[in-house]
Amino acid sequence: MKGAVIIPPFTSTGQCNLCGETFSKRAMTRHLTKCRATHPQKGKPHKTFHLLVEGQYLPEYWLHLEAPAKGAFMMLDGFLRDIWLECCGHILAHNHPPPIGCSKCNQRATDVCVECMDGLGGWLCASHAEKHKHQDMFLSVVNSPRVGQCGYTGSLED
Repeated sequence: MKGAVIIPPFTSTGQCNLCGETFSKRAMTRHLTKCRATHPQKGKPHKTFHLLVEGQYLPEYWLHLEAPAKGAFMMLDGFLRDIWLECCGHILAHNHPPPIGCSKCNQRATDVCVECMDGLGGWLCASHAEKHKHQDMFLSVVNSPRVGQCGYTGSLED
């Protein structure tokens, strides 16, 4: 998210996919420990790992995943590479989209110009996007640390 500015004040929050409640990133781990006890696994019981995954340089983006203890790391790697946020039964909780500000007016950005994102002016609200000179270089601002990278457009509406 080079050049992006998170609109302050900001506390990263997310929704528990088990009960639907919202918690801060910090409180979610504690909550899931309790919530998992009231929502038992479906099917044959098996040992799982509870993983917290976050963007290395963008910790505002995070996921709580449940992975089988006997699963291969290649499976987890493939899941994270292919899609950051698609619910397929593994995602316990994930962050709400961080509020990225428009480079011109600080309103919520809806588009990022891949031509301009490394400098000033790449993160744009709908109003400023209409006037931008590189409209053919836009990607949508999505709820993923891959926003603005490699043509990534996300797989869900978040």
